Amino acid sequence: MVDVLGLGRICADEIYRIVRMGERFDSTKYSVRLMNSTIGGSCPRILACLQKAGLAAFFLGKIGKDSDSNIVRRGLEQWGIGHRLLTGSRTMRSIVVLHRDGNLASIYSHEEKPSDRIYAETAISVVKEMQPKYLILDARHTEAAIAAARTAHTIGSLVILDPGSTVGVDFQSNSERKARQLLMASCDIIIASDFFFQKLADNKSLDQALAEMLETGPSLLVITLKEGVCRFFSRNLDLQLEPLPSVLKGNSFGIGDLFRGWFLAGLLTTLDPDSFKRRLNKDRVLSAARLGLAAAAWRKQQKELVPTIPLISDLEKLLRNYESTEI
Repeated sequence: MVDVLGLGRICADEIYRIVRMGERFDSTKYSVRLMNSTIGGSCPRILACLQKAGLAAFFLGKIGKDSDSNIVRRGLEQWGIGHRLLTGSRTMRSIVVLHRDGNLASIYSHEEKPSDRIYAETAISVVKEMQPKYLILDARHTEAAIAAARTAHTIGSLVILDPGSTVGVDFQSNSERKARQLLMASCDIIIASDFFFQKLADNKSLDQALAEMLETGPSLLVITLKEGVCRFFSRNLDLQLEPLPSVLKGNSFGIGDLFRGWFLAGLLTTLDPDSFKRRLNKDRVLSAARLGLAAAAWRKQQKELVPTIPLISDLEKLLRNYESTEI
């Protein structure tokens, strides 16, 4: 039995930094240099934050037999995350390009083959075996995620969906859209961009998309807006928060993962699945949100190319410093 089980996309990130911008209108946009390789995927980084917060985390994912799988294994072991890695045809790779100041310029991930996806039967089996209090999913393995969510609810687990950037709205047909909608309806908490919610609601207004989503089952929607602004929406809550002041330029790669991971850490370590709906209120959401925003500000101040996972003491110190300078 574990506290939190994560199921979803995992990849090996290749991190490049821009070293020369194109000088002529017909020249290459920029030239880059490989700086590092590291574990990638929002679900593993979120699990790392939860592990740091004292929740025992376990990850289920699929990798290949290639050399990239070693990057994934080392990363999970470094973060102390238990794992079951299934063998597929290859390990997914992401190409991450950073500006010279560390801010994210672009990111590209290879698409998965059908053979690289997790089967529903496997997801059901692992949920039953691990008996997690919390289940975190992304929108990559839709069929397996829906099966895992339904199984988790039968054992009283709380289900969280983090689609991971815009991956969850990358569909080619209406049947794929409906599958994503079915997945969202199977979750208790959804953390996604405004674009994600509106796209899945067929480009309705954001307020209408959020209201309709709450009617299908979720209890809390966390919406990431432009410039680091976040909105928290439930049947009795509509709260919008600005990001904490931070350096104007700095590392932004992985910043969203740290926000989501530490927001969930702040929320889940003070709640349990049985009391979640009953005790979900503005004060609890606000406290967790501030922890997530502190993690985002903390990342912006770091010089490390590869995202590291802060301690809660680092975030509490940052919040104290911020509060002492507030007018």
